[in-house]
Amino acid sequence: GARVTISIPAGIELAKKTLNPVLGIEGGISVIGTTGVLRPMSEEAFKDSLVPQIDVALASGAPVLVFVPGKIGERIALRLGMPQESIIETSNFIGFMLERAAERAAQGVLILGHTGKLVKIAAGVFHTHNRVADARLETLAAYAAAEGLGQAGVRAVLAANTTEDAMEVIASAGLMARVCAAIAERVHMRAERYLFGKVPVGALMVNFAGDILGTDAQAQSFARTYGWRLEQ
Repeated sequence: GARVTISIPAGIELAKKTLNPVLGIEGGISVIGTTGVLRPMSEEAFKDSLVPQIDVALASGAPVLVFVPGKIGERIALRLGMPQESIIETSNFIGFMLERAAERAAQGVLILGHTGKLVKIAAGVFHTHNRVADARLETLAAYAAAEGLGQAGVRAVLAANTTEDAMEVIASAGLMARVCAAIAERVHMRAERYLFGKVPVGALMVNFAGDILGTDAQAQSFARTYGWRLEQ
């Protein structure tokens, strides 16, 4: 046998430059990801490396491109009956990938993602890395307040560590369905406006477990047309 120790030199100091302390992770840096593969390339090269997915999907005849941030979104999309060839990993570059899809005359795009991603798009943020822009809790608080969440609830949302925690506050007030539907509708509107109406865009918001939290009318239309399963 063998004893293996995995460590990250200066992990405690590196962690201070991440969101870990906000999330309550202390004493070192967390190692996350589904592949463990680090691709040392520039942002522009990384973005360009994503585009061939669109070309392959369109060449295979995919009528609607399904944009997901990464592997978790891909698994959820497959479980809902969306074909593998239509699924496009976008990472944080939602706006860039929407533009590339529009240039290639895609017939439609579905944005499928976790609350933390879609809330940013609803606020008009199309590069979703937290270092670029991050108003997730403020956006959730605004939508929840618009649907009737009281002042104490709004403060609790703003004080939450994560969007998952904030959604628990909203759910406890009985406003989950209304808030999520409003956010999905806003994502649809923002994305289509971003593309100047060139491509119909639907939105599907899920949690990490893959439960559907909110959809807009365009996403529902895609589902009816192509036989996707969007049961709540």
